[in-house]
This record gives sequence, structure tokens and C-alpha cells, in this order.
Amino acid sequence: IERGRRTALIGLGSIEQHGPHLPLGTDRLIAQALVDGLAGRLEDAVALPALAIGCASEHLDFPGTLHIEPETLEFVLRDLLGSLQRHGFERAFVFTAHGGNVDALDAMRTRLIVSAPDLELRVETNLRVGAMQSRVVASEALEPASAGHTAGEYETSIVEMLRPGSIRRGGLGPGRIVSAGGG
Repeated sequence: IERGRRTALIGLGSIEQHGPHLPLGTDRLIAQALVDGLAGRLEDAVALPALAIGCASEHLDFPGTLHIEPETLEFVLRDLLGSLQRHGFERAFVFTAHGGNVDALDAMRTRLIVSAPDLELRVETNLRVGAMQSRVVASEALEPASAGHTAGEYETSIVEMLRPGSIRRGGLGPGRIVSAGGG
């Protein structure tokens, strides 16, 4: 604040299964990398630690998944925004690196804005991450089904870049291909 940094960046992750080879905190790692990268491009921004636990009910059948209800996430975000407001931040940008948080953020957006009237708040849920992934997959000539949405080649390569050595190589192998809306 004293150095003129008045924008807070808040990334949301998740603790959930990512196959037998990736860390449970994969989505948090990615959220933190995105927050840090954005803060490096904005002169007035501060990268806050990414929230590790989010709405992950869709993964609860898999061991290791931690889930909080949307109402709990909203209370946490309201408290964080109140703290930021109290300390003199003028703007906040909230986004998610985990799809399970999207509907919750969409539903709470207006309430969050009302709860922090002194902050210019942007809650972004339409980052088109899937479209970005598709472009990278095509440009690198990867097989779209193998690139996958969760724990595929694409996400595995991101984790290897962000945290070298964190991939459990013994767990690598063909995974289960899941189509949209099915198993």
C-alpha cells in the first residue's frame, strides 16, 4: 500500500484428485502461478496467496478431495475483501483456476460487490481457459483426448514446469477418457 500497490489479485484453486501422478494441490499451484504472472505485469498489483480449498463436490468420490460449500467460500471471500478494503486497497480481481468454483462465483458476484462498496471489484469466471488449452493443444500437435481436462498431458506439463519433480512418475500411464456429460 505504501508503495502505491492498490490492486489485490485473488486466485481460487482446489484440493482434489489429479490422477495417481499429480499433486492434490494442482489447481492451487496453477492459480498461484496465474496470480503471480498477472501481478508481474501490473505495476500496482499485489498477488495474494491463492486459496487452496474450493468448491469441489464433483470430485468428492475421489480420495484426497477437500470441498467447501459455496456459502463458505462466499464468507471467506467477503472477509478477505473486507480486510483489503480496511487496509486501503482500491481494487480487487477474483478468478478461479478450478471449474468447480465457477457457478459459485457467478452466484455470489453481486453480493460480493455489495459487501465491499469501497472496492472496485471484478469477479471473473469467463477466462476461456478451455479455449486457451485447445489452442495450445492444437499448436503442439497433441491428441485432444490425451491432453485432457484434468490430469492429462496438458495439466501434467504445466505442473512439471511450475514444480519440477512433483510428478509421481510411477503413476504415469494411460488414464480414463471421460467425455463431456458422461463417464
